Amino acid sequence: LSSALKVGWPLKEKHKHIGEKSSQEIYQDLLKETNAIGGQYYDFSQQQAFKVNLIADNSMETALFKPIPHKTGEYWAHPNTIKAVKPDLFVTDNEMSDYEQLYTCSSCKKTIDLQFWKNCPHCNEPFSLKK
Repeated sequence: LSSALKVGWPLKEKHKHIGEKSSQEIYQDLLKETNAIGGQYYDFSQQQAFKVNLIADNSMETALFKPIPHKTGEYWAHPNTIKAVKPDLFVTDNEMSDYEQLYTCSSCKKTIDLQFWKNCPHCNEPFSLKK
């Protein structure tokens, strides 16, 4: 997970097809963003990287992560969740709403946010994205 301090206003409408972009493409988009007065929208000088270790646990509910007590950065997750989560995530604010793109899975009918997933974390179905 990477985070950058936001120094502007939300850009949600500009990023409607986030589920179709790689992490590198998202990062390049973030570098190009400017705020209302032409300054840089994100302050990457305060960027932080976090690494997490996901441990498969079939008893976990899908699309959730549970911290493992006394093990910093380690989480239990259902195997479908581990397969579906994107390996690189960018967190730009506490609400993580800038890149939110809600999607209802055509197979299981659950709603998820495409900014976090490569495929459905509930049923592992690939996304059917239409432009």
